[in-house]
Amino acid sequence: MPSQASITNQSHFFTLMKNSLSGDSLSDWDVTGKTSYCNYSGVSCNDEGYVEVIDISGWSLSGRFPPDVCSYLPQLRVLRLSYNDLHDNFPEGIVNCSLLEELDMNGSQVIGTLPDLSPMKSLRILDLSYNLFTGELTKLKSMILTTCMVHGQIPPSIGNMTSLVDLQLSGNFLNGQIPAELGLLKNLRLLELYYNQIAAYRRNSGGNWELNSLGHVINLRQLLTGGVQEVWDNGFNNLNGQIGKTIGTARNLSELFIQSNRISGALPPEISQATNLVKIDLSNNLLSGPIPSEIGNLNKLNLLLLQGNKFNSAIPKSLSSLKSVNVLDLSNNRLTGRIQKASLNYSNFPICSQADNRKKLNCIWVIGASSVIVIVGVVLFLKR
Repeated sequence: MPSQASITNQSHFFTLMKNSLSGDSLSDWDVTGKTSYCNYSGVSCNDEGYVEVIDISGWSLSGRFPPDVCSYLPQLRVLRLSYNDLHDNFPEGIVNCSLLEELDMNGSQVIGTLPDLSPMKSLRILDLSYNLFTGELTKLKSMILTTCMVHGQIPPSIGNMTSLVDLQLSGNFLNGQIPAELGLLKNLRLLELYYNQIAAYRRNSGGNWELNSLGHVINLRQLLTGGVQEVWDNGFNNLNGQIGKTIGTARNLSELFIQSNRISGALPPEISQATNLVKIDLSNNLLSGPIPSEIGNLNKLNLLLLQGNKFNSAIPKSLSSLKSVNVLDLSNNRLTGRIQKASLNYSNFPICSQADNRKKLNCIWVIGASSVIVIVGVVLFLKR
């Protein structure tokens, strides 16, 4: 059991909270001492009577969160403040919470500098989405900084975050190149960088990444197998260059999203060797040449989006072998031919019918017997 001084200290913090934050959700907090703080809604204590969890997520409170929370609550492990109006700087003294494992401030209207969180050695989950922070990154297993107005480049020190599993940095103002050190994150399983201004990267002679100017791109295998083992989502940036043949070595990759960039050149047939691929979105790039027939060997594939490129060959018949595909879009390319209905098991709907004798086809992709998704697009029809 905590000492009387500790009980008084912990109780005093909740008095500070109730006086600092306004909102109906705190009405059941009796801070007169008649009710134990362990019985407050949103508060959990361990068996010894020390506060371990404060969860006031979505309580629509407004005001300033009291400073130095862990000087009052030394065993605090989880602090969830999301979707309140904490219109202030980052909670003062939070970096002294040495036992804190989870900090969730998603959508809390916080404005200011993100402090150095490196003293928080126990921190494993950090969600600062939808705030107006500036600052640097730190060592975690899960880092979610979606739409936080983070500016500048991803720092090379990110390579020190060797326990990182989930990195979500989408919707910010990140620019420059992806640092070579990202390849040191061997535990990384999810990387989201879409809606930024990231440009390019390349590998050095040792096969690792290094910074370089726009126009040089890493051989994509180094990106995918150098840490991003399952999901690579880097759409809506300014990436350019080509997809390397060694993408086929990314055996654990299940989702590949590089849509709306400036990736050019051919789509290598070796992509079919990444046999765990389930979703591919390469739409709205500058890819050209044929669609490799080997894609038909990706038996797990259920999403294939290649629209808005410069593919200029016959539609490969092997696409009819994609029995798991639910969504297929090849529109806005320079393709000829059609997918043969007779070879499909998906449905009896027409896959591609010629609109007239001129240069366009209206293509309706109706794929999947259980859940049908229809995409209407236009494919340029080239006469041989």
